[in-house]
Amino acid sequence: MKTKNLLSLFTLVVFAIMFWASASQAPIVVPRQFVLTKYSDVSGRKTAQDTIIKYTIPKFQLIDNTLQTQTKGGVTITCEIIPFNINKTVTKGNPKAFYRNPDKPDFDVTQTTNISGIEIKPEKVMFLVTIKNNQNRVLKLRDCAMVILMNNIQYSFPDPKVRLDWENTLVMSNFSTNVTIPGPSIRELDNPKSIEVFINDIPTEIDDAGNIKKRENFDWLFSCSSEEKTEKGTITYSYEETPVLTQQCQACSGRGSFSEIKLCPTCNGTGHYKGYDGNIHECYNCKGSGKVNVTTTCTSCRGLGIFKYPKSPLPPIDSQETWSYIDNVHVETIPAGLTVRIFNPQAKQYQDAGQTPRYVTSVFSESKRYPIIVIYNNQEVKIIPIDKSGKNIDEVKVDFSSGSPLIKKGTIVEIN
Repeated sequence: MKTKNLLSLFTLVVFAIMFWASASQAPIVVPRQFVLTKYSDVSGRKTAQDTIIKYTIPKFQLIDNTLQTQTKGGVTITCEIIPFNINKTVTKGNPKAFYRNPDKPDFDVTQTTNISGIEIKPEKVMFLVTIKNNQNRVLKLRDCAMVILMNNIQYSFPDPKVRLDWENTLVMSNFSTNVTIPGPSIRELDNPKSIEVFINDIPTEIDDAGNIKKRENFDWLFSCSSEEKTEKGTITYSYEETPVLTQQCQACSGRGSFSEIKLCPTCNGTGHYKGYDGNIHECYNCKGSGKVNVTTTCTSCRGLGIFKYPKSPLPPIDSQETWSYIDNVHVETIPAGLTVRIFNPQAKQYQDAGQTPRYVTSVFSESKRYPIIVIYNNQEVKIIPIDKSGKNIDEVKVDFSSGSPLIKKGTIVEIN
């Protein structure tokens, strides 16, 4: 009986030593990794470019001593060609997919090319005919014919409304009226030599009874040529950012994970377990319920809850560098309130991280470990979060109460 009690006591001592040893060991800190990608510098947006706009404008001139204003009998008619206006225009191209900004990967970018051009208005040769009636009777144009010849080929009015307006025109006694007659399109002016305007059978003499005593014809002959011109223009580029199209993952309904109630693996669903002391204890894992909530990441969307469909590509990859980091490293100092600086691998420089006590991220590359810097009295103390055995830890503690840094947790690298 005595031997049995000694054996039980020995067993309890062994378990106590094992428990103390496991409890005294610091938790294993496993660094995580991320890949820092550098993209080729091909995403530069284009700036405006100067260009030369070439265009052709028709020119008209009266020839063969043709008078622009002609008076026959009691009627005076002026025929002139309305000048062309040159307007600058901008033609927008179709948006094309452009490289996304690596710092804003969730936004598509489109590039639109805007090219300046020239617009000639009006698009047709427009004749402004001014008719003045110097007679005592109303002048009616119903029985008067107007004909346009281009290179001696008759050009008829394509628009019936124009003809109807002409035929319904009445010019009161001692009044004048303007009639605008559209001629051929400037696109039809394929090297024309001349344009001639005829107005036939105008009543130029009417008696007091309203009887037409005389009719006469009016005509104008214009020479036609083309003039090549240039204007300064620009080509500009506009860019627009729009959110990348996303679609909710149907497998997980957008949650990114699945939750399932399962039997507690620690107590096999009983809610309790038998301890080393022989007593029954409540299960610490399920709090006595016998069940636990198990969460698993959705493999379809990899935990994102959505699928992304970008239209714009990222720039080509120039290089990739693998970095390791320990997150939530607790930096504590005596006294508190000291400035902490950590290395930013993207900016390639150290940056302020706040004042102690502070949780920071310690980073290191494959070839170099970047220490955490604590500043005290303009003195930089560089420490890395590893213990004396070289294992990673998640805590750094420095005591400056004596005036010199005493490293209580972590390993000092340098003092400047």
